[in-house]
Amino acid sequence: MSTVKVCEFKDLNREELYEKSLEELKGCGCDRCASVFAEKDYARLQRFEQEQKEKELADQMGEEWAKTVLKYAKQHQKSLEERAVERMMKRLNDAGIDLNTLAKAPFWNTIQRKGVGVPMPDGSRKNFYINTGVNQQEEFETALKEFLATGNDAMLKDLSAGVGPAGGYTVDTRLASQIIEMRDQASGVIRAGARVEQADGKIELPVQVGRTAGAWQSENTEITGTVEPVFGQVTLDPEIWSAIVPLSIKLLRQTAFDLFGFLARDLGRAAGKEADMAFINGDGNGQPLGILYAAENDPDMGIIREQVSSAEGTLTADELIDIFYALEQEYQENAVWLMNQHTARLVRKLKDSNGRYLWDFAGDNSGITRGTPGQLLGRPVIVTNNMPHDTENGDSLIFGDFSYYYIAQNGQFEVSRDGGGEFFRKNQVGVKGLQLLDGAPAYGAAFAVLHGIRDGESGVVG
Repeated sequence: MSTVKVCEFKDLNREELYEKSLEELKGCGCDRCASVFAEKDYARLQRFEQEQKEKELADQMGEEWAKTVLKYAKQHQKSLEERAVERMMKRLNDAGIDLNTLAKAPFWNTIQRKGVGVPMPDGSRKNFYINTGVNQQEEFETALKEFLATGNDAMLKDLSAGVGPAGGYTVDTRLASQIIEMRDQASGVIRAGARVEQADGKIELPVQVGRTAGAWQSENTEITGTVEPVFGQVTLDPEIWSAIVPLSIKLLRQTAFDLFGFLARDLGRAAGKEADMAFINGDGNGQPLGILYAAENDPDMGIIREQVSSAEGTLTADELIDIFYALEQEYQENAVWLMNQHTARLVRKLKDSNGRYLWDFAGDNSGITRGTPGQLLGRPVIVTNNMPHDTENGDSLIFGDFSYYYIAQNGQFEVSRDGGGEFFRKNQVGVKGLQLLDGAPAYGAAFAVLHGIRDGESGVVG
């Protein structure tokens, strides 16, 4: 004979029953308490899942904050150490010690390599690595020439030249900065304001892709209609870029030959041109993802892409204005025009009904630039032939906030040599420059592309 279990809390209504603990409800075991138990337990699990999500988000935020703080902490530490070294050098100078003489002393190489142990305020000791810079540039250039001409890297090793992630010798700071400066000058995307980050390997950079929004509310009412910021993520994995420069061994052995200047110009320009072409139109496979390629092949990225309206591909001032206002205002404020010289020629030839050029360099405020040289609708123009010239489908121009194009570079510029094969037969050596780079648009809505631009009169691209 079955019996019905009497509820231990039969005098309580359902609302009062919710005040009981899960253990009490479970201990009673009646149908009514079991139902309330199930509801409370489900709510508990939901709260637990929400807390876990919030903890994961907090951990992610903490990691990003830690990376930022660590970056500035290292910079701060470096500046303090540089100040300490400057103070040391000043004391040596005040004591009448000549740094040129000091740098040639037998013990100085040991000091530069092993550092100087200095007691710290907490009682520990820290090694400071001191570099006066005296004679080091000349020594490195001599060692690099010797290595490239003969393959003998003993002098480079004596100078503690590092081996980079691609396997070549990292060049010294002065040469690296000259190459990078020349690279950046040759890259329209970098000149337009792309964000360049150092990376030890694959990196994930956060990007805010949604904006915070608020709402008006009456007193004692719940806030509604607010929008939380949305953060996306750009993953960059630097790939090897390289170029080979043939040099005669005879030229390398000439003491008057400015090796640094030559490598900076030749490798820097080559690096800038190749990198820029990938930043603009790379397919993302073993190279950066370009803005034009992403606009055409990845619509989910959200890059605005419009085509010239006329069948002949004739560009009009109205279409420049349309593509300008296709961007949200917050991206217009920092946007830059990027186009090749063929498109620039067509834009420069646009006229109003009175035959006046719209791209006005005269300074009389009558044109589309409001009298500002080198600007179009008040924004800068960068002309680079790293933008592709498409004779079949027409050319493109980009208008966008290039601070939303992210570039990662791994390590400094590296050099290696090849003296065999064809180089051996010609008494040459192949100087290979290497760098690890990657890049991608971080937020598609910051860019707009106008494509299909042709010379309307001839029916071909300008």
